[in-house]
Amino acid sequence: MDGQHSVKTVSAQEAQALMKDEGYGYLDVRTVEEFSAGHVENAVNIPYKIKSGFGMSGFKFLLTEKWLFFQACQGGMRSAAAAKELKALEFANLVDMAPGFGGWARSGLPSTK
Repeated sequence: MDGQHSVKTVSAQEAQALMKDEGYGYLDVRTVEEFSAGHVENAVNIPYKIKSGFGMSGFKFLLTEKWLFFQACQGGMRSAAAAKELKALEFANLVDMAPGFGGWARSGLPSTK
């Protein structure tokens, strides 16, 4: 597949720069509960997995507009899976914040509840 449809991985600091300098949005694919406990300001929460019984089950999310964004979860696993799905749907210029929100918080970057 061409580079236009590849998934780029960035650090929390690089993600912050994309938001500030290039107008990227922050798509948080964590559960509603995780998002409510703390998130990046102005993030959009669309869960990729939902809590089900004793674990997490798959959850298809729909994005109707192909806007400029990167996605992140708590530690990087769900956002990587979401990125693969979005890539299959032909979203271009995908960016995944590999350390997830946990990495964002550990980096001391601002967040809100």
